[in-house]
Amino acid sequence: MLRSFKPYAIEILAASVPARVIKTLPRETGLLIMAGRLLATPEDVAQTQKNGVLAVSTSLRKLWNDSKTGNEKK
Repeated sequence: MLRSFKPYAIEILAASVPARVIKTLPRETGLLIMAGRLLATPEDVAQTQKNGVLAVSTSLRKLWNDSKTGNEKK
Protein backbone atom coordinates (compact mmCIF):
# COMPACT_ATOMS: atom_id res chain seq x y z
CA MET A 1 0.00 0.00 0.00
CA LEU A 2 2.81 2.45 0.80
CA ARG A 3 4.16 2.12 -2.70
CA SER A 4 0.92 3.46 -4.22
CA PHE A 5 1.14 6.76 -2.24
CA LYS A 6 3.91 9.35 -1.91
CA PRO A 7 4.09 10.29 1.79
CA TYR A 8 7.03 12.26 3.21
CA ALA A 9 7.26 10.16 6.34
CA ILE A 10 5.81 7.24 8.27
CA GLU A 11 4.73 7.51 11.91
CA ILE A 12 5.18 4.37 13.96
CA LEU A 13 2.75 3.85 16.83
CA ALA A 14 4.08 2.79 19.36
CA ALA A 15 7.53 4.30 19.57
CA SER A 16 8.75 1.25 21.47
CA VAL A 17 8.87 -0.84 18.28
CA PRO A 18 12.16 -2.79 18.26
CA ALA A 19 15.18 -1.01 16.74
CA ARG A 20 15.61 -3.74 14.10
CA VAL A 21 12.15 -2.91 12.73
CA ILE A 22 12.75 0.85 12.81
CA LYS A 23 16.07 0.45 10.98
CA THR A 24 14.42 -1.64 8.24
CA LEU A 25 11.70 0.87 7.36
CA PRO A 26 13.81 3.67 5.79
CA ARG A 27 15.74 1.11 3.80
CA GLU A 28 12.57 -0.56 2.53
CA THR A 29 10.50 2.58 1.93
CA GLY A 30 12.97 5.44 1.44
CA LEU A 31 10.86 7.53 3.86
CA LEU A 32 11.61 9.45 7.05
CA ILE A 33 10.47 7.74 10.25
CA MET A 34 8.56 9.42 13.07
CA ALA A 35 7.30 7.69 16.21
CA GLY A 36 4.75 8.34 18.92
CA ARG A 37 2.97 6.84 21.93
CA LEU A 38 4.43 5.17 25.00
CA LEU A 39 7.12 7.83 25.41
CA ALA A 40 7.25 8.91 29.05
CA THR A 41 10.77 10.21 29.71
CA PRO A 42 13.53 12.14 27.95
CA GLU A 43 15.46 8.85 27.97
CA ASP A 44 12.63 7.21 25.98
CA VAL A 45 12.90 9.98 23.38
CA ALA A 46 16.71 9.71 23.22
CA GLN A 47 16.56 5.93 22.78
CA THR A 48 13.92 6.23 20.08
CA GLN A 49 16.09 8.72 18.18
CA LYS A 50 19.15 6.54 18.71
CA ASN A 51 17.18 3.71 17.08
CA GLY A 52 16.85 5.80 13.91
CA VAL A 53 13.65 7.80 14.36
CA LEU A 54 13.88 11.36 13.01
CA ALA A 55 11.14 12.90 15.17
CA VAL A 56 8.71 11.94 17.91
CA SER A 57 5.16 13.03 18.68
CA THR A 58 3.78 13.18 22.20
CA SER A 59 1.14 14.99 24.21
CA LEU A 60 3.43 15.11 27.27
CA ARG A 61 4.48 18.76 27.49
CA LYS A 62 7.49 17.85 29.63
CA LEU A 63 8.97 16.16 26.55
CA TRP A 64 8.41 19.12 24.23
CA ASN A 65 11.76 20.78 23.81
CA ASP A 66 14.16 22.02 21.22
CA SER A 67 16.77 19.28 20.92
CA LYS A 68 19.43 21.87 20.08
CA THR A 69 18.91 24.13 23.10
CA GLY A 70 16.88 22.01 25.53
CA ASN A 71 14.41 24.90 25.92
CA GLU A 72 10.74 24.04 26.21
CA LYS A 73 8.69 25.22 23.25
CA LYS A 74 5.69 27.36 24.16
